[in-house]
Amino acid sequence: ARIAAGASLDGAGTRDVPEQYLLEPIRHRLMLQAEIDWLGALIPRISSPDFSWGPDPDHLLAKRKAHQNG
Repeated sequence: ARIAAGASLDGAGTRDVPEQYLLEPIRHRLMLQAEIDWLGALIPRISSPDFSWGPDPDHLLAKRKAHQNG
């Protein structure tokens, strides 16, 4: 997908499309790529058993304990 989007924008440049019409598609492509890169780094981090989600809120712990005790 990244290559296809880049190729179509590159093709627009070779067809003498004025740059003002390419600004938004280029920004969109870069934002999507940044999000893909960020998710690619985030998923392994949060999948790791070493990742700490922090303590559970007290009301959730109480509900869990009540459920376990029947």
